[in-house]
Amino acid sequence: MSQSRSTRPMGRSPLMRNIGDRPVAQLRREVDSLKHSSRERTLKPEDLRDFTFLLSNFGMIAGRYATPVVVPPAVAILGSGRLSHDVVATRNGAIEAHPRMPLSLTFDHRCVTGGEAARFLAALIHDLQKGN
Repeated sequence: MSQSRSTRPMGRSPLMRNIGDRPVAQLRREVDSLKHSSRERTLKPEDLRDFTFLLSNFGMIAGRYATPVVVPPAVAILGSGRLSHDVVATRNGAIEAHPRMPLSLTFDHRCVTGGEAARFLAALIHDLQKGN
């Protein structure tokens, strides 16, 4: 009898399920395990199917901007571009160099409203600005 994805040992599948009720520390460990499995190329093609939300780090390849395309059963894709130091004008008129990482959020309007997507992106940016 085969195991379902929700009961597989950590690191076997890149899919993380039911994350809303789990502690952040546990999620961090699972993401680290998934990164390791990806680098070791131990993931199988069937492990990459049937996701709801996808994180895509196209910036690691060379991309800065992208337009991710949502393909069902996915509901949304968050893409991150290459981190760079850009010149930014501050509120007081000064010019400073700041690290910036472009984010591209694509979502299916049949499942997610624009307000929900904007609030998610704002919360994500807020958390990223806090750092570790």
